[in-house]
Amino acid sequence: MKKILNQTRRNLLATGAAALATPYLLTSTRAYAANPVIRVGYVSPATGPLAGFAEADDFIIQGVQEIFSKGIVNNGKNWSIEIISKDSQSNSNRAAEVAADLILRDEVDLSLEQQLQTPPTQLLIRRKLMKYHV
Repeated sequence: MKKILNQTRRNLLATGAAALATPYLLTSTRAYAANPVIRVGYVSPATGPLAGFAEADDFIIQGVQEIFSKGIVNNGKNWSIEIISKDSQSNSNRAAEVAADLILRDEVDLSLEQQLQTPPTQLLIRRKLMKYHV
């Protein structure tokens, strides 16, 4: 009959040490940012025929940034809030491009759009958001 396990004291100690060290190594190798950031993307028609509806955007965004200037605390960790505003130029195709840019390049966690956008523009933006699971 063959021995399936050739267990020596040295093998037992090495295996035990590796088993004990594995959870520590797995938790200590994760890299976390010192101060995590929540990026919020905002698409509005700052120029073009619908620009009149976006006149107050800069004022509102500045006020929101002042409110969140110290960040928010979640589970004892302070999160910074970064708001990235992009101009759709009152064009639905441009709005979709800007939404994709916010998702892919700026890596936003949350995307907002001005509700006065035309329905085709809203549809294109939502399709981009759904495509990239944002």
